[in-house]
Amino acid sequence: MPAYPDTGRESADGVELSVKPIKSMMVSHSDITGGAFIAAYRLHKALRAQGADSTLWVNKKASDDWTVKTHSGRLQQLVARARPAMGKSVANALFSDTDSTMRSWNWMPSPWPGIVQASDADLVHLQWYNAEMMSIKDVSRIKKPLVQTLHDMWAFCGAEHYAENDRWREGYSRQNRPASESGMDLDAYNWRSKKKHWKEPWQLVAVSHWLADCVRSSDVLSQFPIVVIPNPLDTHRWKPMDKHAARTLLNLPMDKMIITFGALAGTWNPRKGYDHLLKALEILKQKHDDIHIVIFGQSEPQVPTDTVFPTTYAGPLFDQPTLCALNSAADCYVNPAVQEAFGQTASEAQACGLPVVAFDDTGSCDVIEHQQTGYLAQLADAADLAHGIEWVLSENTAPDKDNPGTRSAISQRSTARAQRLFSYETVGAQYTSLYASVMESCKR
Repeated sequence: MPAYPDTGRESADGVELSVKPIKSMMVSHSDITGGAFIAAYRLHKALRAQGADSTLWVNKKASDDWTVKTHSGRLQQLVARARPAMGKSVANALFSDTDSTMRSWNWMPSPWPGIVQASDADLVHLQWYNAEMMSIKDVSRIKKPLVQTLHDMWAFCGAEHYAENDRWREGYSRQNRPASESGMDLDAYNWRSKKKHWKEPWQLVAVSHWLADCVRSSDVLSQFPIVVIPNPLDTHRWKPMDKHAARTLLNLPMDKMIITFGALAGTWNPRKGYDHLLKALEILKQKHDDIHIVIFGQSEPQVPTDTVFPTTYAGPLFDQPTLCALNSAADCYVNPAVQEAFGQTASEAQACGLPVVAFDDTGSCDVIEHQQTGYLAQLADAADLAHGIEWVLSENTAPDKDNPGTRSAISQRSTARAQRLFSYETVGAQYTSLYASVMESCKR
C-alpha cells in the first residue's frame, strides 16, 4: 500500500489530483551495528514497504543496502569514523566518572546540516546521531521539517544516555552533582547547550510511554510535541518455529525448561539487571532442578558468574534465523533491565511466541501485557521477578489436553499481539501519518 495514496483529493472540476509522496531523509550514526541503529534501519524498511520514499543516511554503513547512504569520499569516511575518539579524548582530559556511565558529548561541528539542507528531502528524521555524528548546535541549524525518534534519555539529559539521578528533571547544578564525578561538569555544560540551542520545538517520537513520560518531566524537552510509536519488527520473518526442531538445531536439552537472557555485555552492565536475575534464579533453585539458562549477546567470561543452573553462552547473535530458533526453543525470556527505553529483544521474543518477564515502570510495559503475554514484576524486586518466571514457565509448558502438539495460549497471544502492534504495516502506517501531519503543520 502506498504511504500516501494518490486518491482522495479532487480539483474543483472533480478531476482526481495526484498527491506526491513525502520524501524523507533518515539520519542515524549506523544502520545495523547496534540496537538503536537496527531500530532505525527496520523503520526505514517499514516505510519503504509502505511505499514511502525513505532514504537512510549514516556515518558508518555496515549493510550492503543501496537505500542506505554514507559519505562518498574516502577522507570523509575516515574523519567520520575518527570523530568519536576525538570527542572522547577531549572529554577524558576534562572530566572523569568512576561510575562509567555511557555518555555522548556531541560538541564537534559536522557537515551534516549542510548535507541535509542541500538534499531534496521534504522532511528530515533524526535517529541516534551521537558519537560525535553532529553537534547539539548542528541540530538547530536544520531548517527542514524535523522529526526525531528518541531511543534513550540522552536528548533531555546532559551527556548521559541513561541517568541514574534526577538532574535531568531538576537542572544540573553544583548541589546535585554526583560524588563519583570530578573535573569540569560536562553534563551541565551539555544540558545548558541543549537549552540554549533547542528553542524551536520539533516533533519528537518516543519508543515507549515510559520514555515519553520522562520527556514530559524533563526541563529541556517538556514543551516539545511528542507521540509514542514502538520500534517496528518484520513479523513475516520473526515468527515461531517448531520447538523440538529449534532445540535440535541449537543443541539444547530437550528435558529442561529453558530461560533466555540477552544483552550486549549484559552480565556486567548494572542497568541490564543481571544481578536481579541471579537473585531470582537463586530463589527458583529452591524449587527447581529442571532449568537450563541460555545467555546470548556475549561469550562465556573468563570467570563465569552463573553458578545456579547449567548455562549455555550462545555468544553474539546477529542473524534473524538463529535468534528466531533460540526464541522458539526457549520457554521464557527474561529482560531484567531497570532502565529500558523499549527492549527489542523482548519484542522479537514475543513475535516468536516466547513470553517475556521484565520489570514494571520501564519501556517493557509497552512490549508485555501483564499475565497475558508475560509478566511485569515490581521494579528491582528479585522475588517478584522469580515469581513471574515461575508463573510464565507454568503457563507456557503446561500441556494442552484438548490440543496436543499446539503452542500454549500465552505463546499464541504473544505472537498475535506482536503482529498487531509491532509489524512493519502497523508502525509504518503510524509514521507515514505522522509525517503528513508534520508537513501540514509546517504549511500553516
